[in-house]
Amino acid sequence: MKQLFVFVCSGLFFLSSCFNDSHSDINAVSPMIEIGHFDHAFFGMDSVNFDDDLLMLVKQYPDFFKMGFDHAMLKNRFFDKEIRELYDAVDSAFSSTNEFDAELYIAFQYFYHHFQNHDSLKIYTWVSNFERLDPILVSENTLLISLDMYLGSDSHFYKTAPDYIKQRFDKMYILSDLFRSYFSSNIPLSDNHTLLASMLYYGKIHYLPPILPPNG
Repeated sequence: MKQLFVFVCSGLFFLSSCFNDSHSDINAVSPMIEIGHFDHAFFGMDSVNFDDDLLMLVKQYPDFFKMGFDHAMLKNRFFDKEIRELYDAVDSAFSSTNEFDAELYIAFQYFYHHFQNHDSLKIYTWVSNFERLDPILVSENTLLISLDMYLGSDSHFYKTAPDYIKQRFDKMYILSDLFRSYFSSNIPLSDNHTLLASMLYYGKIHYLPPILPPNG
């Protein structure tokens, strides 16, 4: 993130080039990403040795804890039966972490194909307990995915949510949400508050998802 995206002034180039990507070129890319499933590690801890296990998690996921999740809050979440039930639903919906990781890997092959000099990124999954409407939390080069926001629109956890909102609570939207949130956090807002400036700003964000693989 040291060099703010060149796409601020060259987005149209990527729009045209994304349709001419060579699969061999994409497959040769090794994305500089670290994928971690904090939700699995967290809820897999031993309740008897919670404090010691949490210290180990701090060492394993230091960037997660930089986001402001303190010990007391996490301890309450760990022993909360309703949050545990929510995690079980997440674990069932995303039973294959290998498949999920592979999708992320391919998507970021496209990302690093276009942004070859971009810094490394860390992508973690967790259970947010619906604490915020945005399912993706971005903090510098760390992206946090709230998997409990992608259980499918028919999930009973969303029964009180309006239909137009819960339609987006499906795993098919994870990649587009992930990149849109990341781009939004890195494209600076203009000091010009005109309608045209706003259209250009949001246009950049919505034009960039085509860098994802065709089925992304």
